[in-house]
Amino acid sequence: AWRRVDRLLADERASGVARKHQAEIVRLCEGFSIVSPYASFLVLENDAEYQRWKIERRNAVRVQGDRQAQERLRRELDRLREQAIAKLGPRPETADRSDAAPASTTDAAASPLPAASPSSTQFTSQPDSPTNRDLVITSSGGGGGGALDPLSGALALGLAGAAAAAARRRRERRRG
Repeated sequence: AWRRVDRLLADERASGVARKHQAEIVRLCEGFSIVSPYASFLVLENDAEYQRWKIERRNAVRVQGDRQAQERLRRELDRLREQAIAKLGPRPETADRSDAAPASTTDAAASPLPAASPSSTQFTSQPDSPTNRDLVITSSGGGGGGALDPLSGALALGLAGAAAAAARRRRERRRG
């Protein structure tokens, strides 16, 4: 609608005939809430204000269509969210699976987690299973490693910046 209004206005300018397409432009502008030289807007807070000023809401059909489209989109996004949530996390092991471990093997979901010790921590499952979503973590003592916490990261960046600034000052003194 906006492009059509733009083309009609351009045609009026090119032909030099003012108000040649005024009725069509006003119809499109009112129907699709477009501002043009022939149509402007009065912003009202609610339906009571439209009734008070005796203004007919001509864009109600468009607004209703927009709301229906928004509702369809919301339902589709909710459906996709539910599907994604259903696929998250470990799935319960079933006896009828062809790749299930033998009954004598310890099942990671059924057994308690091993006690963490400073020398080794290991959480294992069936890493070769195509449906495996368990996390396998292996650590062999000695401490260290792992992620930096925000404070340590900020401290490291600050020290690196201070060292770079000191090096720059030394270079400038040698040159200067």
